Amino acid sequence: MNIDENELKQLYAEGRRDFHGCDLRDADLTEIDLSFANLSGANLSNANLNYSNLSYTNLISAKLRGASLQEANLKWSDIIYADLRDANLEGADLDWANLRGANLTNAYLKKVKNIERADITDAIGL
Repeated sequence: MNIDENELKQLYAEGRRDFHGCDLRDADLTEIDLSFANLSGANLSNANLNYSNLSYTNLISAKLRGASLQEANLKWSDIIYADLRDANLEGADLDWANLRGANLTNAYLKKVKNIERADITDAIGL
């Protein structure tokens, strides 16, 4: 489903949480609250998610290649098998995030918070 950032914000505000498979490439989602949303299989390549709240979010198999997630809250998120190649995660909080099998090749991980409590089993590129 194609959706733009304004539609996403409006639908989320109306209580919708299921956005699986959405195409949000290059979207500016700075400081957005998408906690508890289902973004499994969504294409967020090159999206700006700086300072966003993605806690408890389903990002299983999401495409986040080249996305910017600086200072993003990813606590308790399922990021299993997500494509995070070339993503910027500087200062992101990964407290209890599940990154099993995620591809983190060339991801920028400087100052990432709580990675020691994240599940990075079988993650690629670490």
